[in-house]
Formats: sequence, C-alpha cells, structure tokens
Amino acid sequence: MLTVKSCGPFLEVLPEDVGVGHDAAKSAKPADLEFALPSCTRPYRRAVIRGLAGWIYIDLQRPAHWPWHQHPNHVKVIIGLEGADFLIKWHTENLGEPAVMEIEGEHVCVVPAGLQHEVQWRIEAPILVFYLDTDWVELLIRRTVNRPSLEPLRRYVQSAPVIDDLCRLLRDRGCGSQPPNTAAVAGLAAALASELLLTGGSLQPESTDSESKLPQFAFDIVAAYVREHLAEKITLPELARKVGLSPSYFGQLFRSRCGQSPITYLISQRATWARELLSTGRFTVKEVAHAVGFSDQSQMARHFRAMKRPPPRDYIPPR
Repeated sequence: MLTVKSCGPFLEVLPEDVGVGHDAAKSAKPADLEFALPSCTRPYRRAVIRGLAGWIYIDLQRPAHWPWHQHPNHVKVIIGLEGADFLIKWHTENLGEPAVMEIEGEHVCVVPAGLQHEVQWRIEAPILVFYLDTDWVELLIRRTVNRPSLEPLRRYVQSAPVIDDLCRLLRDRGCGSQPPNTAAVAGLAAALASELLLTGGSLQPESTDSESKLPQFAFDIVAAYVREHLAEKITLPELARKVGLSPSYFGQLFRSRCGQSPITYLISQRATWARELLSTGRFTVKEVAHAVGFSDQSQMARHFRAMKRPPPRDYIPPR
C-alpha cells in the first residue's frame, strides 16, 4: 500500500514505497498531495523536497525505468552527475518515431512542461532532478520553455563556474545528512536552477575533437526533413528541434558525424538538387535557384564557386 504524508515543506515517501505514482495521485486526498512523481520500477529512496521554485529529488539513483509520462505544470531538469548512464526518449514535432538520446557522463537535460518522455537509468550514479513551476521559470527567463535540450554539464560550468559548487553543495545538503536540511536544499536548488536556465539560453557552439557524434537515426531524421523542405527557409534551431537538441549541441554532434556544419550540409544538398534540375535542360538558372531554396541565381552562383563547382549555367546541356 502506498503511503504519502505531508511533512511541512516537503513530501515524505515512506521507505519501501514506489513513490507517488499517477494512479496513486488520483486516489489520494487533495489536502495530502501537492505533487505526483511518475511511477518507476524502483522505489524512491529519499524525500522529494518542496523548494522555492518547485520540487527537488536528490539521490544515488539505482537502475530504474520511468515509462512514458509528462509533467503538465513543471519544467523538468535532469542533472546526471559523475558516472551517469541513461537513455531518454521524447516525442518530437511531426515525427512518428520518438527521439532517443543515450547519455554517458555529466549532462543536463531540460524537458518542457507537458512533453511526453521516458527515462531509463542504467547504472547506479548520482542524480539531481528539478520539477520547476512553469510560472517561476517564465518569470525567470521571460519566455516559455517549449523544446527539450541536452548539453554536457561542463559547458554550463565553463560559462558559470558557480554551477559546479552549487551541484556539490546541493548533494551534500540533500544526501549528506538525514533528515536533509530542507531549508538549505530549497535555497541552493533555486540558485542552481536559476543559473542553469539563464546560462543554458546563452551557450554558444563550440569546436571540439570529441568523438561524440549525432546518432544515425537522428541524422536520418534531419536528412529526410532537409529533402522534404529544401525549397523552404530552414534554420539551425529548426533542424535541432527535430531531434530534440539545443542548436549548439546539435551543431557539434552533426559536425562530428559529417565533417561539416548543418548549414553547409543544407547548402550542398541544394546545390546537388540544382545540378540535377539544370541537367534536365527544362529550367532556367533563375527558376532552379528559387526551386531549391536559394534567394536568387546570384546567391546560387556564389555557393557554387565556394564549393569549387562549375557555374550553374554550365550544367545546362547544349541544345
């Protein structure tokens, strides 16, 4: 039997229980229940603490599986710390198959409110999870979080070194003593969440020799989208959204896989299609330029020169 009791500023999940699942939430008394954790294959061993900006869960997480679920009123931030090894899936816009990301090591994953997602935690490792009130998030960053993002934790720390200290202090205050110092956890969690959200919006692309690459399935999604929308305006953030990544991290992984940036890949695909259309002899250079997404024939000619290809007109067969 699931037992949940209110303990002042936080909800205590009593030992050996499986947490506050969705089914339990429906049957619980409204006065006793303020927040529902998703159902999980392993018990939640620690309290979920009510903070200044939402709810905080801190643990040395054992292997577990959270099936498909969502948080309608909370932005979820998962911080996998040293040794983390987990998989997360989420449904992406206009795609039948969910995006799947396998993460090893220290990463920060942001899941918008209301987004269906699934998490598989594969080995025991430290975890921090925030369920942040959407009103608080919008007041902080002055916009709605409407897409998921995934970035290495080191990138946040490089931009804001205090994040490293806050992660360490939060783990210490939340796990180092029992019962946890809830007042300290609430304050530290609000500070860490603020730094993560504010810093995440300003991360810039980085050049790296990392062996991390965009998964093949994700590249296939991007390539298919480019083929279908080649004549339209396509931006880097738009491509990144298709596979559920931030633009900077997507650009880094794409370059590692393909040896070129997503925009360079897009231009090369337009040039290839243009060459095929010109070779039919049925279209003018101007018509082809607009058909493949270049603003005009001069822009198309510039890109052909940059790629060391013959001028577009040379591909039109003689009559």
